[in-house]
Amino acid sequence: MRNFKFNLSNPLNFPSSGNGQFVSGRKKVFPSNVNLLIRFFLIWLLLVGGAVSLGWRLYFLQVEKGSEYLTRAQLQQRYNFRPYIPRRSIVDATNTVLATDKLVYELYVHPNMLGEDVISFANRLKEALPDREVNDLIQLLNSRSTGVLISKNISENQAQRIRGWGVGGVDLERRYARFYPQDHLVADILGYVDGDHQGQAGLEYSQGELLERD
Repeated sequence: MRNFKFNLSNPLNFPSSGNGQFVSGRKKVFPSNVNLLIRFFLIWLLLVGGAVSLGWRLYFLQVEKGSEYLTRAQLQQRYNFRPYIPRRSIVDATNTVLATDKLVYELYVHPNMLGEDVISFANRLKEALPDREVNDLIQLLNSRSTGVLISKNISENQAQRIRGWGVGGVDLERRYARFYPQDHLVADILGYVDGDHQGQAGLEYSQGELLERD
């Protein structure tokens, strides 16, 4: 028969740590681990709150305010393009035209898009623009690879001729220019207009409201 010894210092027979202290069967939770768990929970709570807030904001913008913002965007995209209306002509007592608007074109050439060499194209331009020199045109075309302004006053006939070549890299932009058939004969009286077709002196300025069409 085995002898049973009852230890008054350890009545529950807990295992000893070796230094006289008894170790409980449950795992001990240290304060540092608790703090770490609290931090993780707070971070998770912050992320969830941010996601919920963002979702609500998107819902509010797309559902609650969607139609209002769509209307605003459509209004901002509507531009009132007013086509240019030529100014009225100025005539003298004998009905001679002193000032009038005429249709002209601005000629732009993109050398890097031409279907032929620059020299050949310059000779073509010389035929359509007899007042220009071939060497000047070649130098101008070699100055840059795109967007070379050749002239701002290409007539309708000249524009039709250039279009007939069917050459790529050529742009003709239509515009109206103020034309004074009598040149400088009555220039001091007529005045002139600026690049925006607004009178700056003489009759062009003083009678601007009459000359401009509604």
